[in-house]
Amino acid sequence: MKLYSMVPGDMKTTLEEMRKNRPVRIHSARFGEYVDKLLKAIDSPSLFQETIDHLGSAHVRLGVEPKHLEVFGEILFDVIEIIMKCNVSCELMQVWKTFGISVQNNIIASMKTVG
Repeated sequence: MKLYSMVPGDMKTTLEEMRKNRPVRIHSARFGEYVDKLLKAIDSPSLFQETIDHLGSAHVRLGVEPKHLEVFGEILFDVIEIIMKCNVSCELMQVWKTFGISVQNNIIASMKTVG
C-alpha cells in the first residue's frame, strides 16, 4: 500500500473529498482508536510498548515506510491546529506535538526492528 493510495488525486485533496473516501474514513477511525489506547496506556509502559509494536508491525505489513509516518505526523498537526484553532505556540498544541512525536518515533523504531 502506498502512503497516499487511500487519498484521491494529489496532495491538494480537499477535506470534503477525504470525507467521502471510505479508506480514509476507516483509517481515521482506527487512528482515533489507537490514540485513545495509547493515552490510556500511558501509565503502563508494557501495554504502551505492546501497542506501539503492534502498530509498527501492522504498518510494515502494509508496506508503509518510516518516512511516511513523518509526513503523516506533519499533516496531523496541521489538522489539529485548524480544528483546535491553536497555533504552534499554543501550550495545548505543544502537548499534542510532544505526545505525537514520541509515538511517531517509537512506532518508527518498532518498524525498523520488524522490517
